Amino acid sequence: MALSSLLDLALFAALGFVAGGLNGLLGIGGGILLIPLLIYIGRVDIHLAAGMTAAQGVVSGATGAVVHGRRTPIDVAVGLVIGATGIAVAATTALFSEHVPSLVLTLFYLAMVVGALVLVLLPRTEEDDSGEQLRGLGRWLWCVFIGIVGGVFTGLVGAGAGFVAVPLMLRLLAMPLRVVIGTSLVIILIASGAAAVGKALTGQVPLLGTLGVMAGSLVGAHAGSRLSQRTGRRLLHWLLVAVLVLILVRVLWDIVPMPWM
Repeated sequence: MALSSLLDLALFAALGFVAGGLNGLLGIGGGILLIPLLIYIGRVDIHLAAGMTAAQGVVSGATGAVVHGRRTPIDVAVGLVIGATGIAVAATTALFSEHVPSLVLTLFYLAMVVGALVLVLLPRTEEDDSGEQLRGLGRWLWCVFIGIVGGVFTGLVGAGAGFVAVPLMLRLLAMPLRVVIGTSLVIILIASGAAAVGKALTGQVPLLGTLGVMAGSLVGAHAGSRLSQRTGRRLLHWLLVAVLVLILVRVLWDIVPMPWM
């Protein structure tokens, strides 16, 4: 991928800003949006898009975690266990992802979008910071499970750790929503870092385009994290649903044969 002008660099920075803002705002990872933005607007191959997305996750995860950590508690132990599990899985998967056909990567991404849409549409009780959290060995076994699933998606398509971790920490570990958001950013940072290294070693991280995405993500993640502290969740929830539906339709349009085409 060649950047022909500063306009191209500005475009990738803008795409990174959008993805980083979503990451900081909801703690679910901006890769779910960044990948289709890079493919359909930036005209980037899905292998390179996955590598750039992984690098973006490092910047937005670190920035978001710092901002959230100043105002909201972060469960560092949970984040480290899930993240450490995801490191081995994401790095290993990323090393082999170069040889995975583009259609297979697209199908994995499609599965992630469908799963995310189902999870955000499932009915959820209001946040209760005083609720009883899961304790004991079961807590840590679920953490390992979350890390494995998130690591597979992150290693393949450069995203997924946040989308997997947020709903599963809420439902399986019974953690408060605000704590989950901050903790998921730590997980995204760790898993994305491992995936980015694996993809860089296999030539799937174009330097200049990635720098543009990371620069935009840095600003977006900081702004999104600050906005997250004072924004109503209901509107954001339905905006996210709308975006996921649009992405789902766009991806299906590419991979499902149309009888009139």
